[in-house]
Amino acid sequence: MLSNWHWQKTAGGVSKKMSQLENSEEIDEETLKIVAEKLGVTPEFIKNFNDEKNYLLYSKSQYF
Repeated sequence: MLSNWHWQKTAGGVSKKMSQLENSEEIDEETLKIVAEKLGVTPEFIKNFNDEKNYLLYSKSQYF
């Protein structure tokens, strides 16, 4: 999950809507497309995002 700061910064600071999105189990396809576009990624990237996997990749890259 992305931080509140990142959501607000990239989505124009609409904190109430962002809070609802963060707390929802699922996001409809149209909203997902909008969020992905604002973040500069594809909807598939968001769907496949894994905090643990990305953290491990980032942690390992710090040593090289």
